[in-house]
Amino acid sequence: MNRFQQKPPAIEAGGLLYGEKYSDAPRRPDCYTSPPEEDETMRLALIMVATAFLSIFIGNGFAPADATENLLAEESESVLVFTIEGAVEWALEYNHEIAEQRSVVEAAVARDRASRLLYYPSLDVGGRMTSVGPENSVDLPIPGVPVSIEMSDTDLVSSFNLSLTQPVYMFGAIDLAQRGSSLSLQQERLGLERMEQIVQRDVEEVYLQAALATALVDIARKAVETADERYRIAELRFDEGDVARFEVLRSEVSLATAWDELFQAETNADLAMSALVQKMGLPSGTIIGIFPPDPEEVDPSPPDITLEEARFIALANRADVRALELGIDIADVGIQSQRNRPSLVFQGNYSLADRAFGFQQEENWSLILNLNYTLFDSGRARASMDEARARRDALATRIDEVRSLVELEVESSYLTLVQTLERIEVAETTLDSAREALRIAELGYSEGVITYIDYQDADLGLRQAEMLFLRAVYEYLIAESRLNAAMGLSSPVT
Repeated sequence: MNRFQQKPPAIEAGGLLYGEKYSDAPRRPDCYTSPPEEDETMRLALIMVATAFLSIFIGNGFAPADATENLLAEESESVLVFTIEGAVEWALEYNHEIAEQRSVVEAAVARDRASRLLYYPSLDVGGRMTSVGPENSVDLPIPGVPVSIEMSDTDLVSSFNLSLTQPVYMFGAIDLAQRGSSLSLQQERLGLERMEQIVQRDVEEVYLQAALATALVDIARKAVETADERYRIAELRFDEGDVARFEVLRSEVSLATAWDELFQAETNADLAMSALVQKMGLPSGTIIGIFPPDPEEVDPSPPDITLEEARFIALANRADVRALELGIDIADVGIQSQRNRPSLVFQGNYSLADRAFGFQQEENWSLILNLNYTLFDSGRARASMDEARARRDALATRIDEVRSLVELEVESSYLTLVQTLERIEVAETTLDSAREALRIAELGYSEGVITYIDYQDADLGLRQAEMLFLRAVYEYLIAESRLNAAMGLSSPVT
């Protein structure tokens, strides 16, 4: 089980509520289990009804009920809580771009099925009713020239036609049509595969960014508490005459800076959660919960493959590269299909005509073996072939460009992953040093060796070291996800 599929901790351990106003009240570890307040009962009830209604539709129209349970880490009274794995599965099911590409694949399946029916006969039936007349007969008085005109009443003629057409031999035209539609279907499926990989990468990245943003809110809030306590102590010591006014002003500036950083962190967290909701295909404003991975449990390790091996895997495995390679084959089929080819078709016809007033009935049938070949088309076929060749050459040039971009993307992701490993190592060392500095500061302050301001500085240094470590760990996880997507993989390789 990789770190993206870890089961969530117990619900009492706390969750992250999308849309929570972090500055209004401190976070409560039991925010999912505590009963709602009386003034919020109606709101929570409405949310529960809407959630149940949505679940019914999802279960009946898109996925079974047990599939929804697998997506959610835990049920809550007011929010849907997602692990990173559940968020990815939800997005793969309901993302709008993926849904559109699935429709394109279904259309390609229909075209492929239609091309396979070209060998089969077709039977056409038709009928017609015609009014003929009136006609009369008179003799014209022209000397030496007997001229007579027949005249009759209006006649009604009805006819019935039945026609059977069966291709006998099309000299490769039907085979080319079937091959072209089959290759197009494979290409569209590869496009869907690549889109799913991109969505998975984007959801994982946005999920981790949201988790990091929320963790930074916690650190920023602790920094505010530390700065506020420092300011309070500075004022007390100034009143007692132990420090100068400068120390109070410096503490006040530090407190204002900490509040500003907290406001910015809260804004970033809200934006990150909104981006996650959008990527998952949920309605705007939907309230969800997430379970971020524990940075202390992350075991960063270098890739098991070299950069050259990563490039080779990407070029062999990337769905977009394979789709372009199929495009060359499709273009070759298009060039061949533009050539003039003879066609041999069997036709059988049966017709029955009846004159309503003439008491006459005509019955006809025919069997025809039709061989057709275009001898001269004023150069239209050659012009179409030239156009198809030009498109193929342009596609070949594009493939070379895409391969270069893929190699560059893999190299960038690989080097970024290696760099984040080095940053984690530095951040761990810094974090250990900050913890030791705080331990020494606590000991020195308890013995009266250092001032409380020095102790608060050590505590603030630990907060900054924790922030540095969190950033390094989450950037490593994001870099790992990007490398997997760059190589066309869906699971971590590290």
